[in-house]
Amino acid sequence: MALAAVASGVFDTILYPVNFVCHQRGKFDQEVLKAARAEGMGLLALKAMAMTPWPKGSKRQDRSHPKCWYQPVDDPALVALALRWTLAQGVTSAIPPGDENLFRIALNMASLEAELAPAEATALRTVAAKLNPIFTRA
Repeated sequence: MALAAVASGVFDTILYPVNFVCHQRGKFDQEVLKAARAEGMGLLALKAMAMTPWPKGSKRQDRSHPKCWYQPVDDPALVALALRWTLAQGVTSAIPPGDENLFRIALNMASLEAELAPAEATALRTVAAKLNPIFTRA
């Protein structure tokens, strides 16, 4: 559905998950992003700071970020890499999680350069290789 809507040229922007783990492990985003770029659409990214699903059986009240349905990236150094990776995918803007503390961390990263150095990209791939994505391609 999302790819058909993008390819039809009906919309000016797309709001879509653009996440390093989903990209690396789930091969989730490339077709939709490619179609959106071909249509000249603005790309708004969700889930740039998503890490992995919460462990099975974990209770919301026991989680470090109970407002998030997924385990977010909350280490500032990794947040910087994750956000920069997302922005380097050609997105117009990345929307942080609804947790106020995570939002503040993301705001502190707003002025960073988007391009990742090769060593940083490798480090991000290493982190992603150990995680389960929150979305995968069916």
